[in-house]
Amino acid sequence: MTYVFVSHDLALVRQLAHTVSVMHRGRIVEHGTLTDIFDNPQQPYTRSLLASIPSGDTDVTHAPRRRLIVVAE
Repeated sequence: MTYVFVSHDLALVRQLAHTVSVMHRGRIVEHGTLTDIFDNPQQPYTRSLLASIPSGDTDVTHAPRRRLIVVAE
C-alpha cells in the first residue's frame, strides 16, 4: 500500500517514511530514501529545512538570568 503523508514534523516523517519528497513552493525539489534525504541532502532548501530541526542539546544552565517585570492594571 502506498499513501502520501504531508507533514512539517520531521521527527514524525523520520519514524513513518521510507521514501521522502521535499517540496518547496509547490514543487518537489528533492526525492529519495529516508537515509539519502536526512543524511545527505543535495538541495539548499532541504539542507536549510533539516538545519532548522532543534538539536535538543541546548544547555540553559549557564544562560544569564533576567528579570521579568509584569505590570497589571
